[in-house]
Amino acid sequence: MKHMASDGDAQVVKEVDIIFKDLVEKEAELADLDKFNQTLILRERRTNDELQEARKELVNVVLFNHIRKPLRKLDILVCLFHVTFVDYERMENKYRC
Repeated sequence: MKHMASDGDAQVVKEVDIIFKDLVEKEAELADLDKFNQTLILRERRTNDELQEARKELVNVVLFNHIRKPLRKLDILVCLFHVTFVDYERMENKYRC
C-alpha cells in the first residue's frame, strides 16, 4: 500500500513540474509581449508627434498662402480635414477669411 502512495506522489510531482515549466514559459511570453507593446507605444507617440508637426506646418502654409492670395474658407477647411479631424466651427472662428 505504501508503494502506491509513493507512486501517486511521484505523479503529483511530475504534474507540478509540468505546470511550473508552463508558468515559466508564459512569464517569458508575457515579458516579450510587454516589450513589444512598449515598442508599439513609442512608435505611436513618434508618429503622433510627426503628424502634429505636419499639421502645424500645414496650418502655417495655409495661413501664409491666405495672406498672399485669399483662399475660400472651404479650401482651408478641406486642407486641414485631410490631415486630421477638425472641429469646423472652431477652425472657422479662429481663421476667419
